[in-house]
Amino acid sequence: MSNLVILDKDGTLVQSISGSKFPSFNDQCLISGVKERLYSHVEAADILAIASNQAGISKGHKSLNTAKAEFMEVFGLLPQIKVACFCPDYEGRILYQLWADGTFDTLNREKFSKFRPFRKPEPGMLQHLMETFQGLYTDVLFVGDMDSDKQAAAAVGVSYLNVDDWINS
Repeated sequence: MSNLVILDKDGTLVQSISGSKFPSFNDQCLISGVKERLYSHVEAADILAIASNQAGISKGHKSLNTAKAEFMEVFGLLPQIKVACFCPDYEGRILYQLWADGTFDTLNREKFSKFRPFRKPEPGMLQHLMETFQGLYTDVLFVGDMDSDKQAAAAVGVSYLNVDDWINS
């Protein structure tokens, strides 16, 4: 059985070309080594997903549609990734889920009260992805670049690797 590998997006998979903290969909490029590292997970038949906060939406730096376009661009660059979940609201009540085929869902935490808040460092986004793929994996690894990523992994009890360690492993 495969593993579930959950990856943060900004600073883990992609970086801004211009250096902007809130890049647009045409201002992102893959971080060096990411594509090659993902191939090892594909060879192992691992399930790949994204969990990203996307604060730029709540701060008014980008729209929901712009964020969706960014994720679709990432799916084009890394077609091995199946789904992206993101939670831009600071209370962690809303989770957006975008599948690589463009299917888009909005999940309200009130209907998913068994989960903790979705926004990292809370583990709700990771809990949701783990439930989505339940029975299809043996272990979970979360890869990120921020303390909030590490805290979310610890809160749900899954392994964590910093992106630099993951790329070089």
